[in-house]
Amino acid sequence: MRNKFPITRFSYSPLVTLPLRTILFISLQAMLAFILLLWGSQSPWVRAAAWWPFIVTAANLITILLLNNYMKSQGRSYRSLFMIDAVHLKDDLKLMALVLLITAPVAFLPNTISARLLFSDTMVPVQLLFQPIPVTAIILLMIVFPITQGLAEIPLYMACAMPELVKKGRPWWLSLTLPAFFLGAQHIAVPLLFNGPFILWRLLMYMPFAFLIGVVMRYRPRLLPYLAILHMLMDISAGAMYFAFPS
Repeated sequence: MRNKFPITRFSYSPLVTLPLRTILFISLQAMLAFILLLWGSQSPWVRAAAWWPFIVTAANLITILLLNNYMKSQGRSYRSLFMIDAVHLKDDLKLMALVLLITAPVAFLPNTISARLLFSDTMVPVQLLFQPIPVTAIILLMIVFPITQGLAEIPLYMACAMPELVKKGRPWWLSLTLPAFFLGAQHIAVPLLFNGPFILWRLLMYMPFAFLIGVVMRYRPRLLPYLAILHMLMDISAGAMYFAFPS
């Protein structure tokens, strides 16, 4: 019988899944820039970049669809990724408390330090990242962006690509390093601006956090539900930044 759902034939090889989101970000930004060009925008690529949270949200929805199919191919449901293990609840909460203590400096210090080293004013990259968009869009952003991020990003790299690397017999350090690196490196395309220091800043700012997530998921994969919630809470701040730094 002919497959009615071509998406199920998608390759879940790490060669595909690891760069997938970066390719999606660039492709979706290019599509939006082309539409803006047709509408007469004088700087369509830069204007498209301003809408990066919605570009990421669109990529997240595609990622969720792919994850749903991947989990079905493994004989599990996508929902099962986010089921809390009641048997190990106390131990997992203790470990998550430790992760939370480490998260703040690991997630935010590289951002500030790299911005200070790469730019004379740390506000320069912030203003490039958070360009003006309508207030109604920001409010919507604060709802849909963090939810889809939590449901898509870490699961793709750590619950899909990492297990596939393990299945292929890759050494433990490579099965951890590759997903963590691509998780951190994808931010160069969020948004993609052809500005060397900005690209380097985006590359560095979340790389330590990505490796922290990789280590946690490599040795305690059942913490994914908690990490997804943590990720959602962190990304709510993206919307708040638009109000904190109005243009």
